[in-house]
Amino acid sequence: MRNRPRPRLTYANVIATLALFLALGGATAYAASLGKNSVGNKQLKKNAVTGAKVKDGSLLAGDFKAGQLPSGERGPVGERGPQGVAGAPGATSVVTRYGYEGKPKEDETGQSFASCLPGETVTGGGFEIFGEPEEVEYELLSSGPTAGEANVESDVVYTPPEDGSPATGWRVLIDNGEPSDTVFFRAYVMCARP
Repeated sequence: MRNRPRPRLTYANVIATLALFLALGGATAYAASLGKNSVGNKQLKKNAVTGAKVKDGSLLAGDFKAGQLPSGERGPVGERGPQGVAGAPGATSVVTRYGYEGKPKEDETGQSFASCLPGETVTGGGFEIFGEPEEVEYELLSSGPTAGEANVESDVVYTPPEDGSPATGWRVLIDNGEPSDTVFFRAYVMCARP
């Protein structure tokens, strides 16, 4: 019997076996061993993912830049809504109207009344004091809207408007304290007109 040569493990044999292993599925086995979501943008080369590699129907509209997706056809025109209710005409200008001058002397009460013209609407009001005297001690008794006037025991009385009803003017009532010079004041009313 002949002696067969004994096989020896050489560097070339090891490299050849390793190359065969990788060719037959070693790379696939390595890729399968990667964890879920372990490959990201850092691992992908530029333009590595192409349209051929993307599953059809897997992208959403948000995955595209603006203007890249074609517009769909225009939908049908909707039904016309109900007719709105016409509102009151708005004011195109607001004017200030002044009342007569009140002049209560020491220890007297004076009043001033300013009114809007017909067709105008009261939007506010107030009063102004003329030439502040050196010694003035007056008390504002009332300043507010009025709805009209009435004569009571030969005095003119201005009535306030009822809740929710329109006003026609603005009335100011001032009491001059003691000692005090005469207080000169007048009421004003802000009137809006269409």
